Parts: sequence; structure tokens; C-alpha cells
Amino acid sequence: MNQKISLPDQVLDLLAAIAAHLGDVGQPLAIQARHARVLNYSPTYIDLNIPERCDSGSWPDGPLDIKPLVTDRQGEPVGEVLLWVSSGRITLLEQAWFTDDPPTAWPSMENVRIS
Repeated sequence: MNQKISLPDQVLDLLAAIAAHLGDVGQPLAIQARHARVLNYSPTYIDLNIPERCDSGSWPDGPLDIKPLVTDRQGEPVGEVLLWVSSGRITLLEQAWFTDDPPTAWPSMENVRIS
């Protein structure tokens, strides 16, 4: 994908849900998600560029301390989503899987549990 491309709707929905779950601390995440540009895209990771005009979050570098659980149609856990942060900005979304087969797409919110 070209770096001018925005995040797909299902990924934006996921990030909005995570931001809402985090409360006030998640506000910069919601804004960054709306302005993010995709550098590299696959069903298991998305490299992001967040414009400087977006406020930084107060999160430490590394994976954000929230891992939304991805489930199959029966509600069984099949993976999780990790959000990687550097200098208060989302840099990478990673979809880890618990099964033998890697994901072929990013999950829709009906297959995600955030706790």
C-alpha cells in the first residue's frame, strides 16, 4: 500500500474501541488513528506513520498494555492484537495468532473482545 492510504474501516473501529476502553488516556490514540498513514500493510501487521501535528500519548515505548482478543465465529480465542508505541505514537499494529494458520484479514469488531 502507498503511504497516503488511511487505515481500513475495521482497523479504525478496533482502534476507536481500544481508545474508548482506555478512557482519557486513549484520546490521543483515537486522534492518531484517524490521521495515521499506512507505510506497510499485511493481515498480520501494519506499519504506521503518525503526523507530527497529532498529540503524543503518555504511553511507554513498546507494546501498549492492552491486548484485544480475536475470536472465531464460535467465540473461541484465535489471536490477539498488539499496538506498538514509540515516543507516544502508534508505530505498528500486530496481529498475533494462537492457531496453526495465520490470519488472512484484520478482524471485525464482532470478533474482538477488549478487557
